[in-house]
Amino acid sequence: MLTKSLIICGFPVQAPLRFTAQHPCTENEAATLNALLHKEIVSKVKSLIEKGELAEGQIQAKFTELALAYEFTKQIKLGPDPVRKEAQKIARPMLEKALAKRGTDISQFTEDKLAPLYDQVFAKRPDIMEEAQRRILAIKDFASTALQD
Repeated sequence: MLTKSLIICGFPVQAPLRFTAQHPCTENEAATLNALLHKEIVSKVKSLIEKGELAEGQIQAKFTELALAYEFTKQIKLGPDPVRKEAQKIARPMLEKALAKRGTDISQFTEDKLAPLYDQVFAKRPDIMEEAQRRILAIKDFASTALQD
């Protein structure tokens, strides 16, 4: 089975890729995909109506047109992992320094291009991820204690 690497609270996980092209859907999977599709199309049609670009008599035809032509994007971004985000804050000065030695400025990189560079830093310095995890747990503990007071 194909997998994709994910990081959850600083821990690597191999997520199975259950769905591939031509994968048959269960009834629940089909219902979920249709609900997501409809949510996307409703948003687009609503925007067109609010901009005055779509009259009442055109709504159904436009909805159907968009729904039949719609393709889901290949990747949905998951929310940021707080441990990884904290680890990146810790590692950023190191990464900036290493890139500067090569004559490259970190601002030239998108987050997607920086991710594998951070992964290299974390592989060489696992203590960074450990420190980030310690910090996040401390913040959660502090917040939990503060809410109890």
